Amino acid sequence: MDAADERSASDGRSPLIQVLGIARDAKPVQSSHTAEACVREGNSTRVRQLVRWFLRSFLALMAAAGGLIVADSLHRRTCRAGDLPGQVIQWEGERLQILQTGQQTNGQVLSMDTVREPFKDPNFRLRRKDGHVHPLQEERFQIIAGSARFLIGDREVVLHAGQSAVVPRNTVHHWMALGGEPVRVKADYRPALETGELFRRVYAPLERGEINLLQAMVIQTEYEGAVWPASPSPLIWRIMAKILAPIGRLLGYKAC
Repeated sequence: MDAADERSASDGRSPLIQVLGIARDAKPVQSSHTAEACVREGNSTRVRQLVRWFLRSFLALMAAAGGLIVADSLHRRTCRAGDLPGQVIQWEGERLQILQTGQQTNGQVLSMDTVREPFKDPNFRLRRKDGHVHPLQEERFQIIAGSARFLIGDREVVLHAGQSAVVPRNTVHHWMALGGEPVRVKADYRPALETGELFRRVYAPLERGEINLLQAMVIQTEYEGAVWPASPSPLIWRIMAKILAPIGRLLGYKAC
């Protein structure tokens, strides 16, 4: 009798039964490759679910934004420009007075007398991101008294009394008084559009903290001749206005 037969005899089982018993009692061993594959499959499933959720959310937001833009396009403008010669518009550091309105010039030009105080920070520098654009208007500055530094596009220029500069439409610009003294400037906007009314209803109250962004967007989309900040982008501001203005109207904000 060989050794295997001796072992089977010793426990009273035949070699075949012993083999079958060992196979039945043995616990299955999962390979490391199979476990890694399961983990990878689980991660891949979660990623696919996240991508699907993101795409659905993005499409829903785009559809909502598109609906709001269409709603703003269908809105009927009810406000009318009310610029008056001699009307004063003022906020901290700046005072505007309307000299000539669009009604007086058949829509050709709006003229304003502007007095700007020097900035309190002596180290202030003109930067494009702090400027603004007039998408539909050319603006001409003529220095009446004092001196000013202008940033027009990527170019800086210093002007003194009697000198002038022209800002083409849709060009980023910004300006400041020099020499620690106020500067007085005559600003002409061509065509006039409704910029004077926008200054009165939006920019001055916004600078004074009297209205919020939603109401500002409601008013901004009501008048022609809007002025848009240069940062982050005038186009982004225009899209934002078309999305926010209908929301503001639903909340009861009025343009006039």
